[in-house]
Amino acid sequence: MGKTHIVMIIPPKLLANELESLMLKLNSQYHTSKVLMYYKPHVTLKSLGKISDEKFKEASGEICCIAGDIEPFSLTMEGLRFYGSNESFSGIYIPVQKSPELMELHTKLATRLNPYSDSKDRS
Repeated sequence: MGKTHIVMIIPPKLLANELESLMLKLNSQYHTSKVLMYYKPHVTLKSLGKISDEKFKEASGEICCIAGDIEPFSLTMEGLRFYGSNESFSGIYIPVQKSPELMELHTKLATRLNPYSDSKDRS
């Protein structure tokens, strides 16, 4: 098949650095590194699943068109959440508030990118 492709928002460098610092601190506190540093800080907008590089190149054109139509907007973080339990801590995530702008972007991505998505991942 192909590689897993995800459409995401990358936070500004200063915030990303702060989040990575927090992740490193938690890694040492919980003596784990298996999940926390696997992905750089980001907001997942749409997973395309495992698709070929060819299909991803086609989808990239759609992503650029959608991004070009969206006005810049702010995201509001809503605390800090953890995956797993105290015994098997495996990661952290920071939920973001579902603003009308974020929901519009997600809807456009989901609608226009579904033809490119792996059939098992259509959200």
